[in-house]
Amino acid sequence: MLIRRLVLATMIFSLAGCMSHVYQPYNILSGGFSEEKISENHYSVEYEGNPNLERQKTIDFTLLRAAVIAQKAGAPSFQSSRIDAKTTRVHSQYGTSEFTNTALYLELLKTSVTPKKSGCWAAHFKVGKAREDIRFIHDTASCIEELKTKLELTDDQIFREK
Repeated sequence: MLIRRLVLATMIFSLAGCMSHVYQPYNILSGGFSEEKISENHYSVEYEGNPNLERQKTIDFTLLRAAVIAQKAGAPSFQSSRIDAKTTRVHSQYGTSEFTNTALYLELLKTSVTPKKSGCWAAHFKVGKAREDIRFIHDTASCIEELKTKLELTDDQIFREK
């Protein structure tokens, strides 16, 4: 009976690991994105990673979700700030696992930006002395296209809700 439970637990965690590299809404087994609408043009966006997802990928998934929110709202560009990626190391008898959770603050912009360079990261500026005072301006469509290519995702994977 104990062996059956161990085999079943191993299978479940293996399946969760297979799905771990997917851009998806949050679920308890493999993480994913979530957002909270703070006001009409402001959101908090998060991506909770898992041991099989690299730090940079959680950052990219968080930014992609921000761009999708902007596109759905009809915003040609958006501003991100307070970007924070925290990696937690969990030690157990089976080894060490790393989980990266990324969060950012999103402001939808009603005007288009003329990117200083091509791609998602159109411009950045600093409004104060602290690290959280750095803001980035993104072209919504360019950001989605760049991350779609980089992450090898389809439109269906990006725009599905469940």
